[in-house]
Amino acid sequence: MSRRPIRPLSTTAGAAITLALAVALAGCSSDTAEPSADESPLNDYLSAIWGEQEWDEDRAEAQQLEIEELTAACMQREGFEYVPYTGNASFTMGDEDGPEWGTREFAEQYGYGAVDSPGRTSAEDDASTDPDPNEAYVNSLSESEQQAYWETLYGPEPTDEDIAAMDDDSDASAWRPSGCNGDAALEVYEGEGSIGQMDEDPGFADLFVAMQDMWDRLYGEDERPEELRQLEARWADCMGEAGFGDFATVQGASTSIFDELNTLWGAGSETPDEEPSAPDDAALADLREREIALATADFTCRESIGYDAEFERLRIATEREFVTEHQSTLDALIAKYEGQAENAG
Repeated sequence: MSRRPIRPLSTTAGAAITLALAVALAGCSSDTAEPSADESPLNDYLSAIWGEQEWDEDRAEAQQLEIEELTAACMQREGFEYVPYTGNASFTMGDEDGPEWGTREFAEQYGYGAVDSPGRTSAEDDASTDPDPNEAYVNSLSESEQQAYWETLYGPEPTDEDIAAMDDDSDASAWRPSGCNGDAALEVYEGEGSIGQMDEDPGFADLFVAMQDMWDRLYGEDERPEELRQLEARWADCMGEAGFGDFATVQGASTSIFDELNTLWGAGSETPDEEPSAPDDAALADLREREIALATADFTCRESIGYDAEFERLRIATEREFVTEHQSTLDALIAKYEGQAENAG
């Protein structure tokens, strides 16, 4: 079977991702005594850049259509036929009725939301999208022509060096989408001088490095502050008593489930030209059962030691310190990119 990669749909590249991660816990600030995941001194400071962000389904669909039209023009210039296709792009947020994420009820029903979660579409739903009008043309090509087609459309497969660079948090932009589709996505999402290129702006390189270092201290495995190490140790002791003694950090527990799910789906396969086959139902059911047991124990231990509140206090204090230390550079970043995220889509 010829390669059929997952095409980029609505993923904004570059610094928009970098800063989105940086303010992932963000929301409006709170003056209450109890710390909240919605409180974020850094996000408050950067709110002039982000503005009032709301999901705009019409805009997302228009951007996807623009990407497809640019892709078609590029493919035709390269000597291939290509019909713009958005039938596999679903922008419906789904019916998310169900327990609230991050609650005990959610952990008991869905674990970490890896194998299943509220509002997730089924394989039958995914198969109901419009057929790809390019499939017959691609099937008419020889094997070598198909290889050239896919490389023109999506660029060459990432090399081992590319994959290593993507795994290296210090060089997150080392590999970027390529081929006609990748170039089109970058053109739509990253106009020259746009917010999507903030992480490539040499004037703020040190700021982004410092920001990544801050998140690594909070969420990474190494160089964590002593207060957080002690908190994680108390959690790990509780997990050990519950029969889950293999994890040193909260993040390590959830990551183990997602890593195993990726393995079931064939991530990192040695045959990247083949489409991954769906995991065996029994294997998924087994993973889901273990995911729920792990997530429920995780929630119980975090609740018993007050982990979440302590972590939020530490995160908020760390963000405040970062804002104070880098205030002049943050001011310059805001002055240059103010309001652009609201218009970036």
